[in-house]
Amino acid sequence: MTPIVFSLSGFCFGSLLKQLKKRRLELNLTQNDMLLRIGVSRHKGNPRLGTLELVAKGLNSELMLITAEKMAAVRAILESPESSLAVEERHRVTRVSQMHLGKIY
Repeated sequence: MTPIVFSLSGFCFGSLLKQLKKRRLELNLTQNDMLLRIGVSRHKGNPRLGTLELVAKGLNSELMLITAEKMAAVRAILESPESSLAVEERHRVTRVSQMHLGKIY
């Protein structure tokens, strides 16, 4: 899952909404797609936390609260190309292991 990250220090609700929109567009989802996926379409006003969690889930993501002290480290990890490659490699190794286990049993 892709985390949607925000920090309480210097919290900007608009920033979180921009992250949600960016993720929706990365998945090539329209607002109507979101309505069909999670029952929530374009929201006016400030959505509740439960609504944000539901939207994140619909985007194959999750909300995370990161302390200001750790925000730079988290962003560095999320933005590094190695992190996505490492995840892909772990998935590949898991699939290969499962294939071999299937042959054994």
